[in-house]
Amino acid sequence: MSKRQRFVATILAICLITVLIPATVMAETPVTVTVGNASGKPGDTVTVPINMAGNTGIGGIQMTIAFDNNRLEYLSSSFNSSFGGAGTINIVGNKTNIVWWAGNSANSSNGDIFTVTYKIKETAAACESPLTVDLLRVSEYEDDMRLVDAQSVSGNVSILAPDADSSPRIWIAGGNLKPDGSATVNVVMAASAAVTSGEFTLTYDSAFELQSIQCGNDVNPSGSVIKSPMESGANNTQAGTVVMNFSINASTGNSLQLMVIKFNGAMVGGRITLSSAKVEDSAGTAIAGLKLYNGAFRTATTDFQAPREVDMKIDASSGTKIDIKIGLAASNDILQNSTKSLNLCLAFIQNGRLKAISYQSAVKVTFDKNGLGNFILSAQYSGIADIVKVFILDSGETMKPCSECLECYIPS
Repeated sequence: MSKRQRFVATILAICLITVLIPATVMAETPVTVTVGNASGKPGDTVTVPINMAGNTGIGGIQMTIAFDNNRLEYLSSSFNSSFGGAGTINIVGNKTNIVWWAGNSANSSNGDIFTVTYKIKETAAACESPLTVDLLRVSEYEDDMRLVDAQSVSGNVSILAPDADSSPRIWIAGGNLKPDGSATVNVVMAASAAVTSGEFTLTYDSAFELQSIQCGNDVNPSGSVIKSPMESGANNTQAGTVVMNFSINASTGNSLQLMVIKFNGAMVGGRITLSSAKVEDSAGTAIAGLKLYNGAFRTATTDFQAPREVDMKIDASSGTKIDIKIGLAASNDILQNSTKSLNLCLAFIQNGRLKAISYQSAVKVTFDKNGLGNFILSAQYSGIADIVKVFILDSGETMKPCSECLECYIPS
């Protein structure tokens, strides 16, 4: 064979190999398919968009999105019919399989082509749950359906900690002792407009003297009854116990002052405890999830009934940012309708053992008219925890104990 014949044969062989190997068309701007992000709490449903960009005319796409079916449950999907063509989604195990084809001609549409809806399982812990693109194929609209240069962007569902505001809560606020041993305690409720009435029992050291007791500003006095050692007859109770049945004034907002008590002869650390409480709607139906936050008499220089532990699960085995919403009651009346900057600490606890500590500086807390404040703490945490405790740091001092545990200190 001559050199010329060998050269021609080589070129023909290269051409034949090129025809036999499936081709990928390289575009200057590849088609990009992006899985969106969403966030919610356990029990919530979240909808995630699937977006296509950079499409100048294709025939179809095939993709698979993997999700954690221990945390997320697939509910439904929707195809954007304005895209044209047809699309389907099916679920196999923890895979969301998506197929779309253009129809009778190439399609150059861009935008949200599908949405997928998942339910966050009630048992899911706070974490970042990825929606990972395992497979992506984008093809031309031609007989051979050659693959087009394409790229994918995976998404994420942020599973948030349960919102402390979602349930009605009754707090002990106030409680700062004056030099003469007197103190004013407010019983305050944070609740939705659905709560119209309720009851609770407040107990304290019977050695402390009740100076006065009255309905709070947001309670209807004619529809409320207070039983205490200061009352007579059927409304009299033993020393150290106050019982209130209350009716809420209409349209008073979601921070409600229920009762105001003034004490004499109180001592620092004396406990103020709430129990036997319930709240009801206008039909007299009990509203579930009521939480009670006890308090104590505080020194004149202490500003807060300290934050409480948060009973929540955190699964951040791979390391992730955790956002936790915390409620806080002021013990000092001067904090009402004000903002204060706090230095705080998060303690992550698993099975009773301290796993990690995160310090937070200059956290802004805004207090309402009744001395209730809310703030969000963020921490980069790697591990698992079933309880998070929040401590207030005073300059040069150890951590303040929470109001449930007056003896437990963690060194700063």
